Amino acid sequence: MRFSVILLCANLVAGLGVWWASSSETNPAHTSTALLPALIELRVAAAAHKPETIRAAVKELKKADANNEINPQLYQKVDTLFGSKTPQVSETAETIQAMCQTECTRLTDRQAQVLNQGHRQAFLAMFGWAAWAFLNVAGCTVVVFGQRREQAEKARLSEELLKKQNALDEARSNNRDNIQTVIQKNREARRLSEELVQERQESGIDGMTGALTKKAGMLKLYRTLNLHAGRNPVCLAMADIDFFKKVNDTYGHPGGDVVIKKFAELMRANTRTDSDDFVIRYGGEEFIMVFPNVQYEEVNKVLNRLQQQVRSTQIYVRDLNGDEQLVASTIAKGSSITFSCGFAEFSESALYEETVQAIRLRNQQSLDESDDKSWSAINNLAEDIKALADKRLYQAKQGGRNQMCGPEANVVSLIETRFGKSKAKSTPLSETNLRQAG
Repeated sequence: MRFSVILLCANLVAGLGVWWASSSETNPAHTSTALLPALIELRVAAAAHKPETIRAAVKELKKADANNEINPQLYQKVDTLFGSKTPQVSETAETIQAMCQTECTRLTDRQAQVLNQGHRQAFLAMFGWAAWAFLNVAGCTVVVFGQRREQAEKARLSEELLKKQNALDEARSNNRDNIQTVIQKNREARRLSEELVQERQESGIDGMTGALTKKAGMLKLYRTLNLHAGRNPVCLAMADIDFFKKVNDTYGHPGGDVVIKKFAELMRANTRTDSDDFVIRYGGEEFIMVFPNVQYEEVNKVLNRLQQQVRSTQIYVRDLNGDEQLVASTIAKGSSITFSCGFAEFSESALYEETVQAIRLRNQQSLDESDDKSWSAINNLAEDIKALADKRLYQAKQGGRNQMCGPEANVVSLIETRFGKSKAKSTPLSETNLRQAG
């Protein structure tokens, strides 16, 4: 397009130049066609030495010399010839003859020069017109081909744009389909998750920790007592994470949930796989472990092993700012969390013998296990032992936490178990303060 504009401008300039060349005067100093014959006639008259003939020839010359092209000296010489009283006709005639010859030669040369100049101008005009015509043809050709090329380029760009638009529409359609697929999968996953939670709730499994819920766990505890009371020992341990409120305050409830999950995982990992041991999430960060048909010494070993594992486990959570941090215990250096524990054996309860008698009587009478008297006795026995284990739990808290309190009613700490008696002194705390501190 730019080249077409330049060519059009050049064409216009060339046309103006040709017009000026063709319209300019071919011979601005044109010599009259009658001037040269008049000079020849004067020359002939001068050669004949006839004054009257010379006078007549001069008059004709002056008529032909309308542009005053003849040398004025020629006219002066003629005037001298006729103005003299004693004219020298022969000498003056020869002089006039010579001057006429000179003027004829000059005019002839001038006419030849003008003719050559006219030829050159004609040639230039013809060349200019030819160039102008060529530029016109070339300009039109360039414009036509330029327009065709521009149209072809527009068509190509339109086709590419259409292809890209089709590809974009197809990609949007695929993305829409993918989004719908993802939404459907998310809905299906949410549905399955809700079904799993519902199944766990129906089966008595806590969705977050995998332990038994309080309701299902207590029911299993009653049935365990109904099976083992009077036959085999049954131990119950109540464990609580130390200073859990500070964990929630520092890392938020999501961080606290991570800690609870890890603690429950370690508890379940330390139950005996070849027995009926089970774990109950009693509430929040508080758990109950039940050990049927096991002696106190074995339970003490299990809880010591659990305490060592909990102390050596490092738990990473995201704090309230979203940064990943290592949970740091406020008691044991280098540990993430610690816990305190109180445990008891069911035979320690004053209600134990009464419950055993109620179960035996029911069995002798072939009554169902839901017999009111025996079931009520089992419930009372379970609540009594829970209260005893809970009391020992808070004795362990009062003794400095990160400790266990067993049937002998003395506080047993991890440090005592590994290195002997602890030198730490405890400050008595009220049960309310202990519950608030964790």
